[in-house]
Amino acid sequence: MDDPLLWGFKSFPSLDANLARWVLSAEDICFKNYALTYFFRLGKCIPITRGAGIYQEHMNEALQCLNNGAWLHTFPEGKVSQEDAPIRRLKWGTASLIVRAHVTPIVLPMVHSGFE
Repeated sequence: MDDPLLWGFKSFPSLDANLARWVLSAEDICFKNYALTYFFRLGKCIPITRGAGIYQEHMNEALQCLNNGAWLHTFPEGKVSQEDAPIRRLKWGTASLIVRAHVTPIVLPMVHSGFE
């Protein structure tokens, strides 16, 4: 729940969907059935298939969001992590979105811990 509660809205608290961020979400966790897919898509989640590479269909959807000036939230570790350990190797999907965007987006790195 860290994403929707902590960073879900630019002017939090707000229920204005136009202020909400887009987020890349693991397809195998958030999109298991029709009800979950409906719920997470309403929350501006973009399904990403882990291990499918940076040229999968939904990465193009994420790139289009960036090109439209939208706020896109990613987890560059590419994994749901609840371990008290050093940060893992970062995946290159986030970097590829930054490089391929028509206008270079503002990048704001964040780290949070203790949400286990």
